[in-house]
Amino acid sequence: MTDKTIEKRCRFTTQRLSVSSWTNQVKEVDSKKIFAEKVISILTPNVTKALPDGWQNISTIDGAQEWIKERNMESHFVTIQLLSTKEIVGFIFLYETESHHKFYELRFGYLLVEKVWGKGLATELIEGLLKWCKTEGDIKSISGGVETDNIGSIRVLEKTGFSASTLDNSTEQVVFYEYQFDIEETFDDLYNKNESFYGHPYQELQDYFKIYPKKGAVLDLGCGQGRDSFYLSSLSFNVTAVDNSTTGISQIEMDPKNRTGS
Repeated sequence: MTDKTIEKRCRFTTQRLSVSSWTNQVKEVDSKKIFAEKVISILTPNVTKALPDGWQNISTIDGAQEWIKERNMESHFVTIQLLSTKEIVGFIFLYETESHHKFYELRFGYLLVEKVWGKGLATELIEGLLKWCKTEGDIKSISGGVETDNIGSIRVLEKTGFSASTLDNSTEQVVFYEYQFDIEETFDDLYNKNESFYGHPYQELQDYFKIYPKKGAVLDLGCGQGRDSFYLSSLSFNVTAVDNSTTGISQIEMDPKNRTGS
């Protein structure tokens, strides 16, 4: 999977959890080994018992690194951390099943380390994931399969609003659930409801342009409410912001940062 747009965008927090791309865990020289060790500690037999052979018996650094490589190739791979300690306690795997114009249909799976089971974190995680999908505005649906005897996970999905899938993928061993998002709203509708719909610029954009040596002209196509445009302007770039949302452009024009030239 070469296009990692969804993985880079999948960043959210809940009351107790923080979710972001696994690549944030391996930026330092020694961090790849540390991350592999964490994978080994999470993928215990009880966690992986219903998963394919390639997920079983991960007990060496080489084996864990191969597992990481495979997950990165086949999915958008994100980590789940406790906000209080920054400890990695699980993973989410997102797969693009369809992409209709600007809208995505996602399939997902997740796992949590045994020691956090029974503490309500699964429900909190899925609620956070759904909130992120809604906020993104271009995700049409998300679905996932669960073993028919995994009553706890089924309850989590049903509690968070998932329904039995209309797709013909269910078997005697696995049942599929899906959540459909109302994406008929236009971006004008979304921007009218929230004048900071997308929040802050992505950290990757900030990191890149902070060290970019040349300060020239930037064309921000699909600028929305100007999140990235205002940030780049603050770094002394000459920004032209373009969007087909009249509400977004109007909010940019009325924003104090635009009137003050900051």
